[in-house]
Amino acid sequence: MRCLVRAEGVRIDRHDIQSGDASESCRAEDSLVVCNLCQSNELRRLPYHYLWEEKRFQGMKCRRCGLIAVDPLPSDAELERLYSHDYFDTGLHGLDQAGVDYETLADRRLDSTRRFIRQVIRSRHAAATGLFEVGAAMGHFLQAAQLEGYRCGGIEFSPTAAERAREKFGLDLITGNFEELDLSGQHEQWDVVYNGDLLEHLRDPAAAVERLAGLVAPGGICVTRLPGTFNLLSTRLATPLLGALGRSMQLPDKPYHLYEFTTGTAHRLFSRHFRSVEIINEANPPGKLNLKTRSAGYVAKYIMQYVNYPLTRWTHRFGDRMTVIARNRSFR
Repeated sequence: MRCLVRAEGVRIDRHDIQSGDASESCRAEDSLVVCNLCQSNELRRLPYHYLWEEKRFQGMKCRRCGLIAVDPLPSDAELERLYSHDYFDTGLHGLDQAGVDYETLADRRLDSTRRFIRQVIRSRHAAATGLFEVGAAMGHFLQAAQLEGYRCGGIEFSPTAAERAREKFGLDLITGNFEELDLSGQHEQWDVVYNGDLLEHLRDPAAAVERLAGLVAPGGICVTRLPGTFNLLSTRLATPLLGALGRSMQLPDKPYHLYEFTTGTAHRLFSRHFRSVEIINEANPPGKLNLKTRSAGYVAKYIMQYVNYPLTRWTHRFGDRMTVIARNRSFR
């Protein structure tokens, strides 16, 4: 794995972040990780963290390429607990507070998903007939793709979600860890390889993108959707402000997001393995923001979104959602 973990299970005490140290540089001997993208060991602490099971997961940013990761990365055992059978019921970033579960929300999005497939995927590869999804969850995206005429396949980490995909849509998904499974039988077999909200959850996204590229048939495309929280104006303003104040914001979630991507780091990640990379920036309107708490930070984010949303529509920058369309090196 490219992301080198020096130790697992090391606890970081709450006093480890002292006033003024949010912008300090720290090298590998002070940190549990090196950069997954460029392998630099020069990282700096960011003023955000998660606290879960009495353990601190600190946000870190690579000084060389800008990739953001948590430190330490969760162990195998911790990942199993994070993505236990109830993940889709209670673990999806505030959906429980919004009064909706994952399956209901995905059901409601069938029409918009089909529209995305037509406007983003088919418009860029009209001849495609086969679509494979990595991280298929309960199979809603694949169901939409089938309705659009694609031959479909997919892989899902959660056995519970994969079983629901079989029950609900008749989909026979490969079940297991994408980073570890032998997928040689799928090599260069798919015109379109799709993944949504996947890479930020993996311990080695650089290796995962290489594996994604291996699934794409000659002339095919890989379509990836990513959150872009650190593209937002609110985050760009809050990060240096909190750093200057020597404060660190505790995020309300469990440490599901091991990595955070910006337009620049996403482009670098995919350009290693694909001939060309296109990135679409989108922003949610304020009314559709997933406000996980009513804290001052989230209220400020909501207010700033009234500026961010029209600005993203006008400039195609600063979006909190990114769609990456990466074309195979043999694409014509």
